[in-house]
Amino acid sequence: MALSETTTIQPTPRISVLIDATDRSSIYLARSLFALMTRSNLQRLNCEFLIIVDESDEHNVETVNFFTKYMETVAFLIGFAPVMEFVKRPADAKDLPFNVLAKAARGHWIFPITASTIVKTENWDEHLIEKIEGAELNAAAINFINIPISNANMGSPLYIVSQGYYLTLDRIAPHVHAEDYIFLLVDAIAKASLTVAPTMLTINPADIVLVDEEWGSWERSLPENIQAELDKDIATLKRMIQAGH
Repeated sequence: MALSETTTIQPTPRISVLIDATDRSSIYLARSLFALMTRSNLQRLNCEFLIIVDESDEHNVETVNFFTKYMETVAFLIGFAPVMEFVKRPADAKDLPFNVLAKAARGHWIFPITASTIVKTENWDEHLIEKIEGAELNAAAINFINIPISNANMGSPLYIVSQGYYLTLDRIAPHVHAEDYIFLLVDAIAKASLTVAPTMLTINPADIVLVDEEWGSWERSLPENIQAELDKDIATLKRMIQAGH
Protein backbone atom coordinates (compact mmCIF):
# COMPACT_ATOMS: atom_id res chain seq x y z
CA MET A 1 0.00 0.00 0.00
CA ALA A 2 1.38 3.42 -0.93
CA LEU A 3 0.40 5.94 1.71
CA SER A 4 1.22 8.88 -0.55
CA GLU A 5 -2.33 8.66 -1.87
CA THR A 6 -3.93 9.05 1.57
CA THR A 7 -1.65 11.59 3.25
CA THR A 8 -0.07 14.91 2.38
CA ILE A 9 1.98 15.19 -0.82
CA GLN A 10 5.30 13.43 -0.31
CA PRO A 11 8.59 15.13 -1.14
CA THR A 12 11.07 13.09 -3.15
CA PRO A 13 12.77 10.76 -0.65
CA ARG A 14 16.54 10.88 -0.40
CA ILE A 15 16.81 7.10 -0.03
CA SER A 16 14.76 4.28 -1.56
CA VAL A 17 15.17 1.15 0.56
CA LEU A 18 14.39 -1.89 -1.60
CA ILE A 19 13.70 -5.02 0.45
CA ASP A 20 13.70 -8.42 -1.21
CA ALA A 21 11.49 -10.66 0.94
CA THR A 22 10.93 -13.30 -1.73
CA ASP A 23 11.72 -16.81 -0.53
CA ARG A 24 12.19 -15.52 3.02
CA SER A 25 10.46 -16.59 6.23
CA SER A 26 8.27 -14.07 8.06
CA ILE A 27 10.63 -13.81 11.02
CA TYR A 28 13.26 -12.13 8.86
CA LEU A 29 10.94 -9.56 7.28
CA ALA A 30 9.33 -8.67 10.62
CA ARG A 31 12.69 -8.05 12.28
CA SER A 32 14.04 -6.10 9.32
CA LEU A 33 11.01 -3.80 9.05
CA PHE A 34 10.76 -3.29 12.81
CA ALA A 35 14.40 -2.18 12.92
CA LEU A 36 13.93 0.15 9.94
CA MET A 37 10.73 1.70 11.34
CA THR A 38 12.08 2.27 14.85
CA ARG A 39 15.59 3.36 13.87
CA SER A 40 14.75 5.70 10.97
CA ASN A 41 13.80 9.33 11.46
CA LEU A 42 10.31 8.91 10.02
CA GLN A 43 9.33 12.54 10.54
CA ARG A 44 12.08 13.73 8.19
CA LEU A 45 10.69 11.59 5.34
CA ASN A 46 14.25 10.67 4.33
CA CYS A 47 13.27 7.23 3.06
CA GLU A 48 10.68 5.27 1.22
CA PHE A 49 10.38 1.54 1.82
CA LEU A 50 9.53 -0.78 -1.07
CA ILE A 51 9.12 -4.47 -0.20
CA ILE A 52 8.58 -7.37 -2.58
CA VAL A 53 7.11 -10.72 -1.53
CA ASP A 54 6.13 -13.78 -3.53
CA GLU A 55 2.56 -13.73 -4.81
CA SER A 56 2.01 -17.16 -3.23
CA ASP A 57 3.61 -16.15 0.06
CA GLU A 58 1.25 -16.92 2.95
CA HIS A 59 3.84 -16.58 5.70
CA ASN A 60 4.30 -12.81 5.44
CA VAL A 61 0.62 -11.81 5.19
CA GLU A 62 0.39 -10.96 8.89
CA THR A 63 3.65 -9.00 8.75
CA VAL A 64 2.48 -7.02 5.72
CA ASN A 65 -0.86 -6.20 7.38
CA PHE A 66 0.79 -5.19 10.64
CA PHE A 67 3.25 -2.75 9.11
CA THR A 68 0.65 -1.31 6.74
CA LYS A 69 -1.50 -0.46 9.78
CA TYR A 70 1.60 0.77 11.62
CA MET A 71 2.31 3.35 8.92
CA GLU A 72 -1.35 4.36 8.80
CA THR A 73 -1.12 5.03 12.55
CA VAL A 74 2.04 7.10 12.04
CA ALA A 75 0.25 9.13 9.36
CA PHE A 76 -2.74 9.67 11.66
CA LEU A 77 -0.60 10.79 14.61
CA ILE A 78 1.76 13.19 12.85
CA GLY A 79 -0.15 13.96 9.66
CA PHE A 80 2.18 12.22 7.25
CA ALA A 81 4.30 9.11 6.89
CA PRO A 82 6.96 7.79 4.53
CA VAL A 83 5.80 5.69 1.63
CA MET A 84 5.75 1.98 2.40
CA GLU A 85 4.63 -0.18 -0.48
CA PHE A 86 4.35 -3.95 -0.70
CA VAL A 87 4.63 -5.54 -4.14
CA LYS A 88 3.63 -9.13 -4.95
CA ARG A 89 5.84 -10.94 -7.44
CA PRO A 90 4.05 -13.47 -9.67
CA ALA A 91 5.53 -16.94 -9.85
CA ASP A 92 6.19 -16.54 -13.60
CA ALA A 93 7.78 -13.09 -13.26
CA LYS A 94 10.91 -12.67 -15.37
CA ASP A 95 12.22 -9.53 -13.69
CA LEU A 96 14.37 -10.04 -10.61
CA PRO A 97 12.99 -8.69 -7.32
CA PHE A 98 15.29 -5.67 -6.96
CA ASN A 99 14.69 -4.65 -10.57
CA VAL A 100 10.92 -4.77 -10.05
CA LEU A 101 11.20 -2.49 -7.01
CA ALA A 102 13.69 -0.12 -8.66
CA LYS A 103 11.13 0.74 -11.34
CA ALA A 104 8.95 2.27 -8.63
CA ALA A 105 11.78 3.88 -6.65
CA ARG A 106 11.74 7.69 -6.44
CA GLY A 107 14.80 8.20 -4.24
CA HIS A 108 18.06 9.86 -5.15
CA TRP A 109 19.92 6.88 -3.69
CA ILE A 110 18.81 3.26 -4.04
CA PHE A 111 19.61 0.81 -1.24
CA PRO A 112 18.85 -2.86 -2.09
CA ILE A 113 18.83 -5.25 0.89
CA THR A 114 17.39 -8.66 1.66
CA ALA A 115 14.78 -9.09 4.38
CA SER A 116 17.39 -10.66 6.66
CA THR A 117 19.37 -7.40 6.89
CA ILE A 118 18.92 -5.65 10.24
CA VAL A 119 19.92 -2.03 10.87
CA LYS A 120 21.26 -1.50 14.39
CA THR A 121 22.01 2.24 14.36
CA GLU A 122 19.50 4.82 15.62
CA ASN A 123 18.71 7.47 13.00
CA TRP A 124 20.84 5.60 10.48
CA ASP A 125 19.24 7.56 7.66
CA GLU A 126 20.32 10.89 9.17
CA HIS A 127 23.89 9.59 9.52
CA LEU A 128 23.89 8.43 5.91
CA ILE A 129 22.56 11.69 4.52
CA GLU A 130 25.14 13.62 6.54
CA LYS A 131 27.89 11.51 4.95
CA ILE A 132 26.44 12.00 1.46
CA GLU A 133 26.20 15.75 1.88
CA GLY A 134 29.70 15.91 3.37
CA ALA A 135 31.11 14.11 0.34
CA GLU A 136 29.03 16.30 -2.02
CA LEU A 137 27.89 13.25 -3.97
CA ASN A 138 25.83 13.81 -7.09
CA ALA A 139 22.95 11.33 -7.28
CA ALA A 140 22.41 12.13 -10.97
CA ALA A 141 25.92 10.88 -11.77
CA ILE A 142 27.19 7.30 -11.42
CA ASN A 143 28.32 6.96 -7.83
CA PHE A 144 28.37 4.30 -5.13
CA ILE A 145 28.20 4.07 -1.35
CA ASN A 146 29.72 1.07 0.39
CA ILE A 147 28.48 -0.04 3.82
CA PRO A 148 30.37 -3.07 5.19
CA ILE A 149 28.21 -5.43 7.23
CA SER A 150 29.50 -5.77 10.78
CA ASN A 151 29.14 -9.47 11.47
CA ALA A 152 30.44 -12.92 10.66
CA ASN A 153 30.82 -12.23 6.96
CA MET A 154 33.89 -10.18 7.90
CA GLY A 155 32.84 -6.92 6.34
CA SER A 156 31.43 -8.00 3.00
CA PRO A 157 29.87 -4.84 1.56
CA LEU A 158 26.37 -3.77 0.75
CA TYR A 159 26.09 -1.08 -1.90
CA ILE A 160 23.88 1.94 -2.24
CA VAL A 161 23.79 3.13 -5.84
CA SER A 162 22.94 6.51 -7.27
CA GLN A 163 19.85 7.20 -9.31
CA GLY A 164 22.28 7.87 -12.16
CA TYR A 165 23.56 4.28 -11.94
CA TYR A 166 20.06 2.83 -12.21
CA LEU A 167 18.98 5.15 -15.04
CA THR A 168 22.13 4.25 -16.98
CA LEU A 169 21.71 0.46 -16.71
CA ASP A 170 17.92 0.41 -16.31
CA ARG A 171 18.33 -2.27 -13.65
CA ILE A 172 20.08 -2.84 -10.34
CA ALA A 173 21.65 -6.14 -11.39
CA PRO A 174 20.85 -9.16 -13.57
CA HIS A 175 21.19 -11.53 -10.61
CA VAL A 176 19.55 -11.92 -7.22
CA HIS A 177 22.86 -11.33 -5.40
CA ALA A 178 22.95 -7.67 -6.39
CA GLU A 179 25.71 -6.72 -3.93
CA ASP A 180 28.07 -9.33 -5.40
CA TYR A 181 27.38 -8.13 -8.94
CA ILE A 182 27.82 -4.45 -8.04
CA PHE A 183 31.11 -5.32 -6.31
CA LEU A 184 32.43 -6.77 -9.59
CA LEU A 185 31.28 -3.68 -11.50
CA VAL A 186 32.92 -1.33 -9.02
CA ASP A 187 36.15 -3.35 -9.01
CA ALA A 188 36.33 -3.35 -12.83
CA ILE A 189 35.71 0.39 -13.04
CA ALA A 190 38.35 1.09 -10.38
CA LYS A 191 40.93 -0.88 -12.36
CA ALA A 192 40.09 0.97 -15.59
CA SER A 193 41.94 4.13 -14.49
CA LEU A 194 39.33 6.40 -16.05
CA THR A 195 40.17 10.10 -16.32
CA VAL A 196 36.79 10.82 -14.71
CA ALA A 197 35.98 8.28 -12.02
CA PRO A 198 32.83 7.70 -9.99
CA THR A 199 32.96 8.38 -6.27
CA MET A 200 33.00 5.42 -3.91
CA LEU A 201 31.97 6.63 -0.47
CA THR A 202 32.79 4.02 2.16
CA ILE A 203 30.86 4.26 5.42
CA ASN A 204 32.66 3.28 8.61
CA PRO A 205 30.83 0.15 9.84
CA ALA A 206 30.86 1.66 13.32
CA ASP A 207 28.81 4.63 12.08
CA ILE A 208 26.01 2.59 10.49
CA VAL A 209 25.83 -0.94 11.86
CA LEU A 210 24.13 -3.57 9.69
CA VAL A 211 23.78 -7.27 10.40
CA ASP A 212 22.70 -9.99 7.99
CA GLU A 213 21.05 -12.68 10.11
CA GLU A 214 20.91 -15.21 7.28
CA TRP A 215 24.44 -14.81 5.94
CA GLY A 216 26.18 -18.09 5.30
CA SER A 217 23.04 -20.23 5.42
CA TRP A 218 22.93 -20.61 1.63
CA GLU A 219 25.43 -20.65 -1.19
CA ARG A 220 26.23 -17.21 -2.53
CA SER A 221 27.66 -17.25 -6.02
CA LEU A 222 27.13 -15.68 -9.40
CA PRO A 223 26.56 -18.07 -12.33
CA GLU A 224 29.34 -18.49 -14.86
CA ASN A 225 27.22 -17.10 -17.69
CA ILE A 226 26.92 -13.75 -15.90
CA GLN A 227 30.22 -12.58 -17.46
CA ALA A 228 28.55 -11.43 -20.69
CA GLU A 229 26.10 -9.29 -18.69
CA LEU A 230 28.95 -7.97 -16.58
CA ASP A 231 31.06 -6.99 -19.61
CA LYS A 232 28.09 -5.21 -21.18
CA ASP A 233 27.30 -3.23 -18.03
CA ILE A 234 30.96 -2.33 -17.43
CA ALA A 235 31.22 -0.97 -20.98
CA THR A 236 27.99 1.03 -20.57
CA LEU A 237 29.09 2.55 -17.26
CA LYS A 238 32.56 3.41 -18.56
CA ARG A 239 31.06 5.12 -21.61
CA MET A 240 28.66 7.22 -19.53
CA ILE A 241 31.29 8.11 -16.94
CA GLN A 242 33.71 9.27 -19.62
CA ALA A 243 30.92 11.33 -21.15
CA GLY A 244 30.63 13.16 -17.85
CA HIS A 245 27.48 11.50 -16.50
